This record gives sequence, C-alpha cells and structure tokens, in this order.
Amino acid sequence: MKSSFEDLKRRRIDESLLWKGEQDSLYSMYLQNATTINTVAIVGGVAMLAGAFYWYYRKGIIKV
Repeated sequence: MKSSFEDLKRRRIDESLLWKGEQDSLYSMYLQNATTINTVAIVGGVAMLAGAFYWYYRKGIIKV
C-alpha cells in the first residue's frame, strides 16, 4: 500500500497536468470523486453477481 505522501504527490502531478490541459475533464471528475466511484463500482458488481446467482438459483441451475 502506498503512503499518503506518494498519493498526494501523484494527485498533485495529475492536477498540474489537468491545469496545463494535458488531461481531460472526465479524468478530473474521477480525481474529485474517486472514492465514491470506486464504492459504487464495487457495490454494483456485487449486486450484479448476486442477481445472477439468484437468477440461476430460481431456474434450478444452481442447487444449494
């Protein structure tokens, strides 16, 4: 796991590239909301997996 100093350094480099116009606005939005986006992606993935499991269970393909 990286230290907070390395994370801060990487973020500041990314922000300077964004300020110079070398990064796009979508990446900027990700930098500002990375924790929320990652959490939604994980929760959504788990929900899709649970939904698929439930569907196969209801069809009788998976027996528990």
